[in-house]
Amino acid sequence: GGGVMGSCASTEAATTNAGSTPANKSMMTKGASSPAHSKPNKHDGVNVQFYKGEYTTTEGSIDDLHQWKGNYRDLEVCHAYIQWFFPNYFTSMFNASSIALTPAESAVFRNDTEIARRFLTSYEIFIDFLGLRLFDKLTGAVGRVKGGEKRLYAALVTHPHNQLRMRRILASLAVNGFRRYTAPLVHHLEWEIAGSNQHVTLPSGFEVYAEGRQGDPCLKALRNSSKCLATWLLYVDGNEQHFLENTKAVPADAEESILFRE
Repeated sequence: GGGVMGSCASTEAATTNAGSTPANKSMMTKGASSPAHSKPNKHDGVNVQFYKGEYTTTEGSIDDLHQWKGNYRDLEVCHAYIQWFFPNYFTSMFNASSIALTPAESAVFRNDTEIARRFLTSYEIFIDFLGLRLFDKLTGAVGRVKGGEKRLYAALVTHPHNQLRMRRILASLAVNGFRRYTAPLVHHLEWEIAGSNQHVTLPSGFEVYAEGRQGDPCLKALRNSSKCLATWLLYVDGNEQHFLENTKAVPADAEESILFRE
């Protein structure tokens, strides 16, 4: 994968991406995203404007940042894009220029096809950075890409701030119409850490792709030293209080993305 190298404006701004929670979505991506010619709607929040291509961040526009696929250096060291890719209801402690998502904005994310596709693209870019890929866009099944274990280890063991980015992503998926993606993601990470699955319930008939689990689990280093798995499980353990505390979801956020309704 390519991408624009060295385009990161905030290279060492912060060592972590925490406290905030992330969201990621965008789905069956069109061949090319069309340039935004519409005038910004003054009623749109800035997160919607960004995803419509009407607002440019310090790191660039949504189309600029989607060119970063495969640019693992910038995806690792830049600290100002993740909040834009995965807006959620938490204020970032690491990017003062980003603004927390509002329930009105999340409704737009769930119901605007182009935004939903772009959100899915953001998710695919980030999990590729992790050495993972979506095996099924409908169910959210994820697994490792061939040779992805080095990227996954680097992201979650060598550079543990990405453990906090996972929280941002889970909280973003949960309110932007991609809640069904949260359990498969944590389920796979549980296998990579524990070597088995015990704590995540997947929908009946859910297919786990053996192709995405070739070789040994590669996050065993996190078994005893890290509480990250226990924290990620709070999003998907079926406990409503845990879920609400970690996502701030409102009832309307249970709505599925338009991509699952089309």
